[in-house]
Amino acid sequence: MREISITAVSGSSAKPAKTRSQPSEINKPSLFMPSLPFAIVYEGQDKNPEMCRVLLTHEIMCSRCCDKKSCGNRNETPSDPVIIDR
Repeated sequence: MREISITAVSGSSAKPAKTRSQPSEINKPSLFMPSLPFAIVYEGQDKNPEMCRVLLTHEIMCSRCCDKKSCGNRNETPSDPVIIDR
């Protein structure tokens, strides 16, 4: 299984969100994606819950990119992609 890291953005600072191998806290906001076997937990300041955001990238959301195929998205996909298996 691939280990992914998604950047959580709050205000002016950006930090990597927790990944599957790290423990999660129940009171933190989280995002569940059916394609992933775990919730993406926001890690950051809890002073303003409305400012908690999880930034998803094209690679995570695109079914063709998840299957390691070229999707044709010219903004996010290079013309001759090199797939790195993590």
